[in-house]
Amino acid sequence: MSELKTKATDVSVEDFLNAIEHPTRKADGLLLSTIFKEENGEMPVMWGINIVGYGKYTYTYSSGKEMVWFPVGFSPRKQSLSIYIMLSTAEIEPFLAKLGN
Repeated sequence: MSELKTKATDVSVEDFLNAIEHPTRKADGLLLSTIFKEENGEMPVMWGINIVGYGKYTYTYSSGKEMVWFPVGFSPRKQSLSIYIMLSTAEIEPFLAKLGN
């Protein structure tokens, strides 16, 4: 299995969010950053060039390979906002039913 390309960086989350050109994506990113910090108590960290993640955990594949990732995060991409929630299918299904399309 190849090495994971998206890793935690030292890039400033605040600088990243403030540099977003699209006004709605920028506002969404700033609001989500505030909500995620308040709700999980973790400080945001840039993962790769455009993902804001909160917290860290180590995931172990069935092969034994380990991967460090974040439990929750988001990415205010040009076309849409992506939200990352690392839960099992059983844990996340009640929330997905409430989200709709």
